[in-house]
Amino acid sequence: MVLSEVYFDESGTHAGSPMITMAGYLFKREQAQRFSRYWAKCLERLGLPAAHMTDCATGNGDYASMSMSQRVLSEKLLIETIKKRSVLGFSFAVDPQLYDEVMGPFAATMSAYSYLLTVAVAGVRQWANTAGFQGRISYFFESGHQHASEANQYMNMIAKHGPDVADFMFYNAHAFLDKKDALPLQAADMLAWLHRNHIIKAQAGRTKPRADFLALVRPKDLAGEITREHLLMTRAHFERGGPGFDTMDGRLGQLYRAAIATGSPGGLNS
Repeated sequence: MVLSEVYFDESGTHAGSPMITMAGYLFKREQAQRFSRYWAKCLERLGLPAAHMTDCATGNGDYASMSMSQRVLSEKLLIETIKKRSVLGFSFAVDPQLYDEVMGPFAATMSAYSYLLTVAVAGVRQWANTAGFQGRISYFFESGHQHASEANQYMNMIAKHGPDVADFMFYNAHAFLDKKDALPLQAADMLAWLHRNHIIKAQAGRTKPRADFLALVRPKDLAGEITREHLLMTRAHFERGGPGFDTMDGRLGQLYRAAIATGSPGGLNS
């Protein structure tokens, strides 16, 4: 059996944020291990305990003593190994205020974070179906983040529905790990931050993508911004009593796939 691993991270979950992104990378298990060994050596060379895109972009935190050229080098090294070792990258975004407005009472039981996680996991399943994947996928999240309990509840729901649903979702297991121990989480951190930054700047009229964003994303990577139309379809789906754990089927799934297909550099819309 082929064993693969998905590493998730999010950006913009703080209060008042205009955009939340949920991003991740899919690796074959042995490639995740190779990624980790190489990136650990890079971090030691750079004098960093871990990669953190917010601090890298602003020159704060562990990057405060690094020059601009050193910070750019750290990005180049991470981008290089992400593209070499990962099978697929994905990132989905939603305006949390728009989400709460459109979803109304349903937002109380399924937050914008949980919604993006649902879309992301369904996107992984869509990839597995399309690729003819024969195996199981384990999912990893950062331990201690503010939405860890929501992520755990959602992933447990897949397992709780029994082996048929687990097979349908290619689910093997899930766990919460420290970013310093599970190094592929740092790859997801980069994509989540860059995608969110790109969307916010584009909304302000600055549509030219950052060079690091263009360097990171590939044509095969999946991403999209959830629109009001998507949310209205989601609400109608829930009002009809449709299942919440698989939003990629039927008309709702067609909308998500359309959003993915119209995406910008490497599948993302610029």
